[in-house]
Amino acid sequence: MKATQFAKLECCNHVADQCLTTKKPCLLEKRERCKWFEKAVAPLAKYKPQYVSAVDDYWGQKGLSGVTVKARFCGCGAQLSPRRRFCDSCTRQRRKDAYRNSRRNQ
Repeated sequence: MKATQFAKLECCNHVADQCLTTKKPCLLEKRERCKWFEKAVAPLAKYKPQYVSAVDDYWGQKGLSGVTVKARFCGCGAQLSPRRRFCDSCTRQRRKDAYRNSRRNQ
């Protein structure tokens, strides 16, 4: 996903291919730096992992090393959602193991 697509979906100032703050076309479409995108929209990628590539695309276009959002991965290699320690399959397996261990100790 490109940064412009991400802005169209998530930026509250992006209406009808124009920016409400500048009253001009979106700065991202002209490949210019947008402070609003950097402060308000880019941090959303921390909570929505599917947008990490868009933020990386934005910082790569500008030649800057901005806020990098690193995706978190489970021990099995699956990408984790926010506020999760394990993926669904690992969670099920750990529950089974804990249940088995508790039954053995009785």
